[in-house]
Amino acid sequence: MNMLADAGTITLIVGLVIAFIILAVFFTFVPVALWISALAAGVRVSIFTLVGMRLRRVIPSRIVNPLIKAHKAGLEVSINQLESHYLAGGNVDRVVNALIAAHRANIELTFERAAAIDLAGRDVLEAVQMSVNPKVIETPFIAGVAMNGIEGFVVVNFDEVRGSVDRLMTELEQKTDFYDRFITPDEALSKITPKSLVVIVDTHKPSMVIDSRILSRTDKVVVIDHHRRGEEFINNPTLVYMEPYASSTAELVTELLEYQPQNEKLLPLEATALLSGIIVDTKSFTLRTGARTFEAASYLRTFGADTVLIQRLLKEDVETYVARSKIIQTVEFPFAGIAVANGEDSKVYDSVLIAQTADILLTMKDVGASFVIAHRNDGLIGISARSLGEVNVQLVMEKLGGGGHLTNAATQMEAQSIDEVKKYLFEAINEVVEGSKES
Repeated sequence: MNMLADAGTITLIVGLVIAFIILAVFFTFVPVALWISALAAGVRVSIFTLVGMRLRRVIPSRIVNPLIKAHKAGLEVSINQLESHYLAGGNVDRVVNALIAAHRANIELTFERAAAIDLAGRDVLEAVQMSVNPKVIETPFIAGVAMNGIEGFVVVNFDEVRGSVDRLMTELEQKTDFYDRFITPDEALSKITPKSLVVIVDTHKPSMVIDSRILSRTDKVVVIDHHRRGEEFINNPTLVYMEPYASSTAELVTELLEYQPQNEKLLPLEATALLSGIIVDTKSFTLRTGARTFEAASYLRTFGADTVLIQRLLKEDVETYVARSKIIQTVEFPFAGIAVANGEDSKVYDSVLIAQTADILLTMKDVGASFVIAHRNDGLIGISARSLGEVNVQLVMEKLGGGGHLTNAATQMEAQSIDEVKKYLFEAINEVVEGSKES
């Protein structure tokens, strides 16, 4: 009897151990907790689907958690789409975050497009955040230079050349033999013929080109731009190369140069000018920077782009620094995390200074969005808006007649005083902030 009892006990223990091992293997192989989480979130995923992922060497949480997030945001994304993107080497979570950001900002973005951008090596979420607004930077050029023996000119408004561009022009005058290729709009009008090709860079809006008369003198117009297409657009262009997911137009031009016949090599100073454009738009490779951005920079470095010279070109004078500091001293926080600063009613400010001040405010602690109001050279009062993404400054500026995108926008208004514009701005911010809370 004792022997039988002992044998029964041993059998029971062995059975329990085997059962424990089977259950341990089962719960290790089958993510039951993840299945329960999905079920609680209203996302239907079968146990067999999760087991199939394991067999295909797919980490289920990498698919199911983004699927739950997309479902909660009201997006229609299938589990097969997410798994296919994962197996292709993509970042599923980043793509879903980008789709959610685009959905909330009313930007049309399909899953296929977002996945393609991600697989191309770009940060698709950053691409969504920078996809619209033309930024104000110190670059008054609008027409292109030609290479490989084709005669070309650059149209410049010399009255607006200042700061870093003025220093670059001085370098070009002293160190190259094509300074005479930089001409005024009036000189361009005297040279242009119906057969001439005009290349517009860094904008696609007729109102932003240096002289709209140039566009009416020829039917051959090429547009190269990295801003998302707006309602205003150059009429019937011959060719449009627009890539909203590029860091800058300088990056796009560099990529085009890589595919040109190399009858003549890029000069070091030309490479330096292009690299400086990339550095300005990406804030020294800290924003909107993808793999192609670094590839373009590397290409320019092979042609002798001088980073030390770029530092000298981008230096600012003391007067600009002091003027910006005085605007920052006026900063107030009408809403949590939102900084608003303004210039003086008796002074006129350069549009570049206004934009730079908004950028600086955004770098400060606890600031998620910044707005700078000041009188402009054109008699209007301008607002430059920046955001880290939590506040959609595009919606704020659209309420005031302007535009832009989620993190970078602007507007210009006719008003008697800065206080009047500030009142309208506060009302617009309140509407957007309260609206986002309700949604």
